[in-house]
Amino acid sequence: MTYEIINNAVKINAENGELNNAAGILEQLINIKYETDIIFFIIPKEALPEAFFDLKTGFAGEVLQKLVNYGLKAAIIGDFSVYQSKSLKDFIYESNKGKHVKFLASIDEVAKVSTDPFYTPANMKALEKSIKQAKDGKLISKTIEELQDME
Repeated sequence: MTYEIINNAVKINAENGELNNAAGILEQLINIKYETDIIFFIIPKEALPEAFFDLKTGFAGEVLQKLVNYGLKAAIIGDFSVYQSKSLKDFIYESNKGKHVKFLASIDEVAKVSTDPFYTPANMKALEKSIKQAKDGKLISKTIEELQDME
């Protein structure tokens, strides 16, 4: 398995059900997290075994629970319309309402999922405003002690 970094996310390059062991998946993702300091992973549907999409096996629940427990986030990318299971459709729907794991149709949709809350549009607007103020000389510098004395 290889990976590449795309916009503060790690895209896993694996296929043909290569990620077929829950503990192995977690171990690989944690290793990548420590190498890159990135907690958001893009996983192609094809990298997961079919057992992942058969909820009776418990494989998906085990993998997603471990992701959440270790503070990792993921977008699983692919065409999920091929699955007719109502329970899987409900599982995907509920996962997409949460913050940790999203099931998306294409990698283009990943940009809609906040990979780092710092880069939300509101924060970026505030940061740009602060940069402009600093460039315009409207910057006040105080030490921690000075700020504490102001209280």
